[in-house]
Amino acid sequence: LDCCRLTRHSKQPTMAATVRYSSRPLPAYAHTPGKTRRPTDESAATGVAPLSSDGWQASETHRYAVDLFNAGFWWEAHEAWEALWIAAGRRGPEADCLKAFIKLAAAGVKQREGRDAGVRRHAARCLDLLEPCAEQRRYGISLDAVRGFARHAATLGHTPEVMRLTLAD
Repeated sequence: LDCCRLTRHSKQPTMAATVRYSSRPLPAYAHTPGKTRRPTDESAATGVAPLSSDGWQASETHRYAVDLFNAGFWWEAHEAWEALWIAAGRRGPEADCLKAFIKLAAAGVKQREGRDAGVRRHAARCLDLLEPCAEQRRYGISLDAVRGFARHAATLGHTPEVMRLTLAD
């Protein structure tokens, strides 16, 4: 299955067939700070319960964040994961893992803005945050896949042409 494709110079994701993990509709456009109007849908940030390693499947917010990320809506994915990060208390191993996902999504935003240094900085921070994580998966996401995307972006200053996260136990 394919997901969105975003070349280094494209401004909006191009959707293809994508596995979906949530029931929420995708946004009408991908927000780029300073270039597009900020979306007003704040529903992902309200009433979010903390995410747990053994109960992540029940989190519509997390599953929606993965859908957003997979479809190239990186700012929106960042916002959804940020709500979970806040619910996790912003500190500690659980929060740090969520922050790593946030940083990888932020690297995608910086790419869309054409800011290679920002891509490198956010991707490198993602790798730093994941360094203490020994497990292969957290919240259903392969940390090796996240590390691979982040290494690519930190080294080359742009994200891989296709970044897709697969949720699995």
